[in-house]
Amino acid sequence: MAGPGPGGYPFSVLLELLAAFALAAPKDSGPEAYPRETVADIDAYMPLHCREDVRAAFVKIWSACRRGRDTRECAFRIDRAPLASGGEDVAIVFMGEDDVRDDSEAFRRNVQVVTGKTLAIVHTHPSLSGPGMGPKDDRVPVAVNYVIAGFDGGLWVWDRDLGEPRNALRTGTKWKDACSEYDIESQRRKLRALRDRNASR
Repeated sequence: MAGPGPGGYPFSVLLELLAAFALAAPKDSGPEAYPRETVADIDAYMPLHCREDVRAAFVKIWSACRRGRDTRECAFRIDRAPLASGGEDVAIVFMGEDDVRDDSEAFRRNVQVVTGKTLAIVHTHPSLSGPGMGPKDDRVPVAVNYVIAGFDGGLWVWDRDLGEPRNALRTGTKWKDACSEYDIESQRRKLRALRDRNASR
């Protein structure tokens, strides 16, 4: 996991988060915002990559790495965020601009995963790595790993629970646009199937 390279895993898991902060504070935004593990009403569920705040964070790290032209890999994580009302939303946590390094190894060491709290990680791949994900992108300590591939290589995901090994979610730079109802319902169908499988065990 430590070595850089095309398709490589872009950061290491550390004991402490260095210079991270929340992009947006959690809000009481209804059941569609809840992490999928706690969703009661799947018909109202909004996939993480379709949320407006998550898509804004996609653009932020893509721009920080010069839209795939940089050899660095930029990243953030998506955490559970309990609400005062008793529900749950998500919080986006990523590196501060002052902590970006030209050295990719130093860059990756500034992100950690919090066990039991982190839902997903998101990172960029340089254009020179080519489109898609590599084998090391499967070996992550969370259920979901998103990759924004280069300048226009699309949005990819490895999803352990939903059975999506290195799946292309959106082509080109369409990940910046709002998801279609078809995209959202496709994810809901997979979530229903996951729920049914878990119930039959």
